[in-house]
Amino acid sequence: MTSPSDKRVLRVFADYGASTPLWGAGLIEDLDALGLSLGLQQTLRETAEVFNDSVVPELGWKSEQRRHEYMRLLDESVKGLTAELGSRCTIIKE
Repeated sequence: MTSPSDKRVLRVFADYGASTPLWGAGLIEDLDALGLSLGLQQTLRETAEVFNDSVVPELGWKSEQRRHEYMRLLDESVKGLTAELGSRCTIIKE
């Protein structure tokens, strides 16, 4: 059995211009290589798209509604990642 300290750490946060909010070891993760379901891959990509379309670098969110949509998708992404990878990865929402 994998101990918590042996688990791979995946961080979930959007970075402007990135295609997904999933990061590991400082690099964006390959969603296909992780074996994620297509539905979760789509949610992760949508999360990044909402962030990229809704944030003006150095100025912030275009609207509070878009920020709430991003946060909803981020929470949905973390929930899905925990369900699909939680036994072998530590998921950290940032």
